[in-house]
Amino acid sequence: MALLETLFQVVLCWYGYVFAMHVREKWAQLHALPRALAVPPVLYAYLVDVVLNIVVLTVVSLELPREATVSKRLHRWQTHPHAARYPRRARAAAWFCMNMLNPFDPDHC
Repeated sequence: MALLETLFQVVLCWYGYVFAMHVREKWAQLHALPRALAVPPVLYAYLVDVVLNIVVLTVVSLELPREATVSKRLHRWQTHPHAARYPRRARAAAWFCMNMLNPFDPDHC
């Protein structure tokens, strides 16, 4: 059951990311009311992102976080000079960034 809940939170975080990137793209065109309504879900998505990074990715990777968000950790896994020591992490991060994050914000990670 915990695995299912974790998967749900990961998907929810991704939905929040997609929403936040769309809001950021359209921010200048939005009226005050849609802006105000967009802030709470974006903040919630950020909070879920931080919690997933601290809890889930710490357990999955057996590595304490050095950064606040999943995106920053994925970026480090790809670009850090020691990335070659952990090729699975680098490949997983590259796949996730290329397929799940960058389509909604090019060069996100």
